Amino acid sequence: MSGIAVDSLNIATPIVSVGGELEFSFELVNGSEDTPRLRIDYEIGYMKANGKQAPKRYKCSDKPYAPGSWTVGKKHSFKVISTRRFYPGEHSLHVLVNGERMASGTFVVEE
Repeated sequence: MSGIAVDSLNIATPIVSVGGELEFSFELVNGSEDTPRLRIDYEIGYMKANGKQAPKRYKCSDKPYAPGSWTVGKKHSFKVISTRRFYPGEHSLHVLVNGERMASGTFVVEE
């Protein structure tokens, strides 16, 4: 994607307790002259019982972004639910713009 970049991925809570929230933010930079419609998603690689990660994608934003720099922030809940078990260990976070991975980071989940 020409002129679009994700800078400064900041994971505000690098250690998340089960029942808590993951907080993160990043700078979306549109260096082009256009105002494209961008779909911003984030993907969490959840640690499974076998030690491997299973990715799950979530929607963040889907709107036009004018030229310039935009701060995007998000909170993701790790509240216990019946359909997902959280395993302790290192998890991954990826920011995607129009399906393309633009930034990645890791965080730890503790029980």
